[in-house]
Amino acid sequence: MPFTDVIYRFSNNILVVIFVSAAVTASVLLPLIGTRLLRQEQATARAGFALDAFKLIGPVIAIFTAFTLLQAINRYREAETLVLREATEIMQLDRALRRLGPDAAPLRDALAAYGQSVVAQEWPALKKGQESAATQTLFNTLIESIHAVHQRMDIEATTREAIDDAADELLDIRALRLNAATTGLPAIFWHVLGSLIVLLAAEALLFRFDWNLVVPKAGYAAAIALLIALLVILDYPFRGEQSVGAEPITRALTHIARY
Repeated sequence: MPFTDVIYRFSNNILVVIFVSAAVTASVLLPLIGTRLLRQEQATARAGFALDAFKLIGPVIAIFTAFTLLQAINRYREAETLVLREATEIMQLDRALRRLGPDAAPLRDALAAYGQSVVAQEWPALKKGQESAATQTLFNTLIESIHAVHQRMDIEATTREAIDDAADELLDIRALRLNAATTGLPAIFWHVLGSLIVLLAAEALLFRFDWNLVVPKAGYAAAIALLIALLVILDYPFRGEQSVGAEPITRALTHIARY
């Protein structure tokens, strides 16, 4: 089972508690382990070196974590924008199809069926990192039906162009949404972040166990863990408790049903 499938089974609060608890626990145990394993006569020298290392590694991991979190927030906002754009294009396509008059009924029904399938079938699938085959089939049927309009010679050029443009936009936006739903941040971000955490953990081993040192370090680790938990929550914008909703598409379906 992929690790992401396990992660997104938990609520946001539980994820925060897990990450922060792990960070605080490591902040306490690592200096204790280092104190037990390393030579005590060199503890003072090690502590000085560890403090210098922390002054270097600490700000780097904080800045990089904040930078990576910003990327995740931007991707989340872009996903929200994609859903809004998809809802808009559904309405635009319906508006263009209405120019065909009574002949548009089958196409409009196919468009509504696709939109309803997106909300009822595809969105739950996206929460699991999957796509809906049934929704994709309905979408393919819709596009094929629209392309069949080209075979009719009694349609005005402006109407044909409006339908084609709206259909092409819907096709592109759907592809972008599915890609955003099934991909997270580039793996290189996680590799670098993981390497920095390993360096921070190795540096913590060099500290002697002293509550005057451990408590501030634990507070710093908890703050970084909180940012990382938020990063994990937002990494896949269509998964987990804090996921992008389908409300704009639902409103679009309600709108087109009025006509």
